Amino acid sequence: MFSFNSSTEFINAINAGQNAFIDSQRALSSGSSADLPPASEELGKAIELLQHVPSLSKEADDLSKDLLSILQKQYERVEEVRRTGRTRLDTFDASPLSQRFQDNDNRLKAWVRREGAKYRIRETQN
Repeated sequence: MFSFNSSTEFINAINAGQNAFIDSQRALSSGSSADLPPASEELGKAIELLQHVPSLSKEADDLSKDLLSILQKQYERVEEVRRTGRTRLDTFDASPLSQRFQDNDNRLKAWVRREGAKYRIRETQN
């Protein structure tokens, strides 16, 4: 997660996206169908924010677009489980999508360390 001074919309969108992915992973892993509608709603809101995120730099834009794509795929997974009632085997931490999310997070943290100061963005401790 990150804190901000300026670039508020960018940080809000990234943080919402990261939180939505993590929360939806928990919902999928819980096995409870009651956890899925809130996860789906949270993903939808984060997707909307990321679709309208302001441009900061090419690298930041690429990172936000990648996160958007990850969330769209996660939304599809959640909706599939809601429709079928069957948990997919690729919904857990070792899944390719989870790995892609972790890679995006690592690249975002590296970008913040290199360029965040230009945009008054800094990494915070979780």
